Amino acid sequence: VSIAKAGIVATLKAQTAIIAAANPYSGRYDRYKTPTQNIRLPPALLSRFDLIFIVVDRPDAAADAQMAEFILKNSMTEPEDSLDETDEVLAPIPTNLLKKYIKYAKRTCHPVLTNDAKEKIKEFYLELRGQYDSEDAIISILARNLDALVRLSEAHAKMALREKVLKDDVEEIFKLFKRYLKDTGYDETTGKIDMDRIFVGQSRSSINKLETLMNRLKEIFEDNNWKPLEKVNIFQILELEENLDKKFIEHAVTELLREGTLYEPRSGFIKFTRKDD
Repeated sequence: VSIAKAGIVATLKAQTAIIAAANPYSGRYDRYKTPTQNIRLPPALLSRFDLIFIVVDRPDAAADAQMAEFILKNSMTEPEDSLDETDEVLAPIPTNLLKKYIKYAKRTCHPVLTNDAKEKIKEFYLELRGQYDSEDAIISILARNLDALVRLSEAHAKMALREKVLKDDVEEIFKLFKRYLKDTGYDETTGKIDMDRIFVGQSRSSINKLETLMNRLKEIFEDNNWKPLEKVNIFQILELEENLDKKFIEHAVTELLREGTLYEPRSGFIKFTRKDD
């Protein structure tokens, strides 16, 4: 935390946990878009979270009844009453007891990895890294995620008031991490886990298609002495010769126009802003 007050400028070390929630930009979550595109948070910020889960509101009779019961019972509680003073138990653990348990665990427990736990995490990391071995391989896990796995495993051991992180703690965290990968990294186009959807904001398949589109665009304009060309004709060439989806082409060109790589000298025509783009 950076502090600048009364002539004092300092950076203090502050360890904290952040739990955040965000709604889809368009109102509904589109599973064919990346999390970055859905919630409009920059990849540099989103990738700092250890775990990210996509919670989609789907009708479910049992879950809906349970949620309605909880909300309505809370509405029946007097403002000055605590949840522990109500006649019926709304949570499996009383609030005051849970607070004391967390404080005690935080103050007294400082788990460290055992050798078995360390080897288990290393094996999991190398397994995900080795799934795709091509030069332009899809990334399933980064070195940054190793720190996350260690932190989460330590937290799981601390929850049990243990001083050692066991293999069982690590295996439970793997379940959470695999769910995180499935929720945020699954690319519907390729059917593979691609963490570029989080770290870059686009899947590797989209990046490759965009690179193909840009290279072909430059060839087309170079062959025509960089003169303005009709969008319709360009779209047809890209669609037929490069086998690119028309919707993808339209979206990519719109983004290139928005960022200034291309511009429209007149309606229906596009041109590169600079030849070296």
